[in-house]
Amino acid sequence: MEDNTLITEQTNLKLADYLHTSANGRENLGEEIPVAVYRLLEYSLREELTEQFGRNDQIRIFRNAGYRAGQYFAKQHLDLSLPFSEFAAQLQKQLERFKMGVLRIEKINEDTGKIILTVSEDADCSGLPTLGETVCNYDEGLISGILTAYTGSPYTAVEIDCWATGDRVCRFQAEVKDSFHVQELSEPYHDSKQELHSLQSEIEELTAYTAELSKGNLSVPFPGKSNFLCENLKNLHANLNHLTWQAQQVAKGDYSQQVAYLGDFSEAFNEMTKQLREREERLRQEALRVQNHAEMIEGYNELMVEMLSKRKEWLLVVDTNTKEILYCNKKHHGGAVDASFCRDCKKRLPFQHELLKWNCDEQYKVWEMDGDADTHYRITSFPIQWKEHDSHVHIIVDITDEKRAAQNLASKAYHDPGTGIKNRLFFEEYMEMILREEQDTTLCYLDLDGLKYVNDTFGHLEGDIYIQNFVELIKANFRSEDTFARIGGDEFCLVLSGSIKELIDLKMAEILKDFQTGGYAEYQCSFSYGIVGIDGANNDLSYDDILHKADEIMYECKRRNKEKYPQLVR
Repeated sequence: MEDNTLITEQTNLKLADYLHTSANGRENLGEEIPVAVYRLLEYSLREELTEQFGRNDQIRIFRNAGYRAGQYFAKQHLDLSLPFSEFAAQLQKQLERFKMGVLRIEKINEDTGKIILTVSEDADCSGLPTLGETVCNYDEGLISGILTAYTGSPYTAVEIDCWATGDRVCRFQAEVKDSFHVQELSEPYHDSKQELHSLQSEIEELTAYTAELSKGNLSVPFPGKSNFLCENLKNLHANLNHLTWQAQQVAKGDYSQQVAYLGDFSEAFNEMTKQLREREERLRQEALRVQNHAEMIEGYNELMVEMLSKRKEWLLVVDTNTKEILYCNKKHHGGAVDASFCRDCKKRLPFQHELLKWNCDEQYKVWEMDGDADTHYRITSFPIQWKEHDSHVHIIVDITDEKRAAQNLASKAYHDPGTGIKNRLFFEEYMEMILREEQDTTLCYLDLDGLKYVNDTFGHLEGDIYIQNFVELIKANFRSEDTFARIGGDEFCLVLSGSIKELIDLKMAEILKDFQTGGYAEYQCSFSYGIVGIDGANNDLSYDDILHKADEIMYECKRRNKEKYPQLVR
């Protein structure tokens, strides 16, 4: 009775219980046993099971036992989170470490998951004599269990070449197909077993996925497409990823972000961005008010400095109500201000009457006026209390030299130094204005043929003359108000008002003929052109699109020119 009780109690033990009964292994005999002893156990079991239950059941039992071992081995000794290539390398090392065989992956189909692999020097049959049959049924189950544990899909490995058949290697074909343990059930439950197995894998994947999401880990990979349990969570995950990006944009000051897919949260988020936008606008207005106030105070200080230092600027204090001049720093004598001392100011400041009648409600204003003989002045005006009078002070600065210098800089910035016509910077800004104002326009893109040929053959000085002759020819045939710009070394653009593409096409054909036959130089002269009409209100082309279209048309012209002048056009 005691022996039977012991047997009953021990039937509840699992594979792991037997494998962990001794931490130190075989302390007296060492870690390894001879292969012959291992085979003594394995093949005696094969014979006994075959005699007791038949060959088919023996194979099934060995496969299922190998499957259990493979599942345990994978979970205990392998990292199942690695990518397949790293996982395969790890598996190879572990099999060699445990002296179970040398693994090689021969082929893998990533779409179907089908794998061809070999195991040489394996424990099942390496070193056996040629028996003429496959014997690696335990290894079939072991490989199936490992791949199923790694992929979560029901893998079945079948031996297709065996050491015992004389091939000196054991080759297996593994694919997603559950053939283990199902046989243990009655026929009606086979499909349910597979479905429960898949459901268990999907639930495990769902549990791991939700655990990461609950920690706020939005970088966790999405589950596979086949796991329908995670579908809504994946949608939520994608929404959270996008929401995170939107929050980052809001943090950068982009308050245009709106959420429309998360119910009450959407309303709260959109209200938050609205309030942030309004708060920023209020802060901006307050900052502007403070800045204006600071600038006004700075103006007061500047007034005092200018009064004390006798600088060249005019300082006029005018009574707001009577328009009387209460103070002028150009007055060199004491006493009341009379009209006679302002004769010099009237001569040099012909707009003095504008200052006297100025009554702007603005607290601070900077404006400009033109004087005689092309002179220019900047006026800073603001209200002050002057000897108990409500007044305005005007600080007048001669900025004639500054204006001229700015004009010279602008002229240099927008003109090509080699030809004197407009440059690319001007042309791009001009085209932006044309497109913004939706003007009807005709653009002609021109390319001077053979400039490299002229430079290489006759020298760069002659190349400059070639360019200038071309520029003067174009200028002579169009109005001065038409925009002509050099946008590259040998590239030019001509912009004319109105939809006159056909007219300009005829005109450019005449100019081209003149340039090619007019004897402008001892070498052949030519240019290519492409014309594009821009329908202002209906135009949907960008600046780059227009140039690209004109460039394509121009190359048709260049192809024709190349047929006529192959040496010039390359």
